[in-house]
Amino acid sequence: TAVQEEHRAKEKEQLLKKDGEIEQDVNNVWHIKQRIGNACGTIGILHALANIPEPLKVAAIPSDSWLGKFYNSCPPSLDP
Repeated sequence: TAVQEEHRAKEKEQLLKKDGEIEQDVNNVWHIKQRIGNACGTIGILHALANIPEPLKVAAIPSDSWLGKFYNSCPPSLDP
């Protein structure tokens, strides 16, 4: 919603004021929109797994698994 987007923009601005290095982390957040009902938990788990630090991600999600292939086909550089 508009309220959520406004809050997200303010939060990003505050983070950038604290430390310029955070900008890179904020821009590399993997995000997917929930388009079906009752999938909040599933989408939350996808977000959590996709945004863990790279060393953990490599250990937790094999690149040849269906989830690894999904994440590789949807890089964080895509705009939500």
